[in-house]
Amino acid sequence: MVDERKRAILTSIGENLRIQRTGSESDREGPGAATMPVSSRDADQEARVQKFAEELTAVGARVFLARTREGAHHYVKEVIDHHRARRVALSAAPVLAELEIEALIRAAHGDIIRLPRTPSFDELKEYKRRLMEADLGITGAACGLAESGTLVLLTSETEGRLASLLPPVHLAVLNASYILPGVAEFIAETRSSLRSSDIIFITGPSRTADIELTLTVGVHGPKELHVVVLAMNSE
Repeated sequence: MVDERKRAILTSIGENLRIQRTGSESDREGPGAATMPVSSRDADQEARVQKFAEELTAVGARVFLARTREGAHHYVKEVIDHHRARRVALSAAPVLAELEIEALIRAAHGDIIRLPRTPSFDELKEYKRRLMEADLGITGAACGLAESGTLVLLTSETEGRLASLLPPVHLAVLNASYILPGVAEFIAETRSSLRSSDIIFITGPSRTADIELTLTVGVHGPKELHVVVLAMNSE
């Protein structure tokens, strides 16, 4: 019964996420994702990456396909420099450690904000206070959903939700092989291992509308979302 309720909730979320993007045509920026070159051995994976980039770009996010480690570093550095980000919230996601993102931030003279492992009440309070002052949040992502251009983050010791929600700019790093066709496949992958409270779905920058349906970006979350998709050949 619990699994059935979870499936119904996540399926409903997926439907709503697909609907959200239809109202954002006038907000598109940057080059169309359809022109992005995709490097992949698998045709199905290539199509998923392409679809993911198109859908996410359509709702105002910026997607960068990194085919080399240097390319990923260059894009992350560009985001840091463009926003003059000196206070960066950094999750402990393994993909960020593998890319040595911490060293990249330090080279740009950035101050890293990180949640201590098993924090005390006072440490957690201080972490939240510092997050409110952060210029940029950098996290990993568990997977992407191609059908709606959605990022899926799973809260854990290494991936707290606040680093993706409180800073005005969010940059997520995602391995191309973790892009799934849609919600149904995500449910099948995680079936009984997650609670709904562990999951964060992110589709584009934060958006909200008033009673007159005037759309505003960034009121209840980041104004800007960047996604680096890693499609690197093994070195």
